[in-house]
Amino acid sequence: MTEEQPCRRLIPAQPAGRRLFFAPAALIGVLSLWILVAAAEDSELPAAPRASALRQDGILPDWLGMRLSGGLAWLRNTRFDLTLAAESLQPARGTMLLQPSLRLERSPSSDSTSDEATQFTVSVGAVRYLGTQLSKVEATGEIRRDRAWTEGQAQLSGETFGFRFDLAPTNASASGVEVASAFTGAFAIRDLRFRDFAPPAELAAGASFRISGALDLTGHYRLSPGKRLDLQPELDLALERIEWPEQKLTVEGVQGRLSGKWPAPTNAPTDRELRIDRIRYGDYEATDLRWRVVRLDERQLELELKTARVLDGTVRVPAFRWELGSDRLDAAVELEQVSLARLAELVPRFAGSIEGAVNGRVPIRIAGGRLSVGEATLRLERSRPARLRYPADGLLTKDVPPGSERYRQLELIEDALADLRLTELIIQLHSPEHPETPVRLRLEGTFSSADAVIPVNFNLNLNGDVDQVLELLSRGDLEFSL
Repeated sequence: MTEEQPCRRLIPAQPAGRRLFFAPAALIGVLSLWILVAAAEDSELPAAPRASALRQDGILPDWLGMRLSGGLAWLRNTRFDLTLAAESLQPARGTMLLQPSLRLERSPSSDSTSDEATQFTVSVGAVRYLGTQLSKVEATGEIRRDRAWTEGQAQLSGETFGFRFDLAPTNASASGVEVASAFTGAFAIRDLRFRDFAPPAELAAGASFRISGALDLTGHYRLSPGKRLDLQPELDLALERIEWPEQKLTVEGVQGRLSGKWPAPTNAPTDRELRIDRIRYGDYEATDLRWRVVRLDERQLELELKTARVLDGTVRVPAFRWELGSDRLDAAVELEQVSLARLAELVPRFAGSIEGAVNGRVPIRIAGGRLSVGEATLRLERSRPARLRYPADGLLTKDVPPGSERYRQLELIEDALADLRLTELIIQLHSPEHPETPVRLRLEGTFSSADAVIPVNFNLNLNGDVDQVLELLSRGDLEFSL
């Protein structure tokens, strides 16, 4: 019998990051089984204390959501080669490993004078977790006194990606027993590619969408007993397309690096920029978007649309806050030189043409999936020429007796609409001075008749809810009467 060596315990941390780390969690499940079996088989390795000795409340430890049936011993070196295999293994609720195998062998560099080490090889046919399946998981690694590592590759929806995880204990001594008081490590998941990948409802918070593109996930973490997982990830995005078919929403060309810290620090918010080539929503489109994303705390983000191209103009959204998971947000959309011609294209039955641009600021609120707008004013951009041409023959005079004074007045207006040089255009939404007419339109301009240049003023008031007016415009069902 050899002299008993101090036992190093792996003290599991509290559950955290289940969805983000389903791949390492599955591998940890296999390694946990290996360590427990090896601790029982190797007579020279001291038995690990029972789990109840690790926590005063008698509750079994829970590491990344996996309940373990006993304490874990840090295996410094195997005394023999060992292979474990099974048809299936369920290391935690909701996680299933199919055809897992584990090969343990003494490191060739291990001898009586060198640091003891164990090499291992892991193979899993498939890992199922929360409706997602990884396949062809292959990994190798090594466990030493002061560190452990594993690296390999797996497939998600037929696309191969690589991964690596490193782990090192921070030691403490209690009653002559060396104890791992915490673990620090790094991780990397490289070239994770998606091709029309539809995340399961459990991971997508109930939303239905598809992703194509690639991402890299790297970072550092710290596991401490009785504390939440301390995680510092960095996410590099190169997504070609994200599509929500039911909402007719598509986002294309998402690039950028997002970083964070969980739990979030109170004095060091993360600040990153996200670039998006195009967003399509029905018939609407925005291009060349530049978002600023700041994580303020565990629940709140600060977002700012620094610039975007919409309807041949520029759109900005000043910084606003949004709580993760909330279906409500308040923001303001600033419009600069938005094309009237492009706006007119959104009205199906608009038979004329219009030139020019408008500026303005529109407060918006999204609540319960519904968009509403607040008090706003859009005005004509005076540095650009503006003109309205509309074939209005009979539009106003069709029900008026010919030859009457009223007929001659309305006929003059119809002539003006055929070619009106605009000097002013004002669109008011929810003006507090006119609560009964939430949409008001004022046109001022001139047109040239055979005898003179005639000034023309139009005031158009739309009664009803703004949402109803926008819906009528989008369907082309809006009619005019005097």
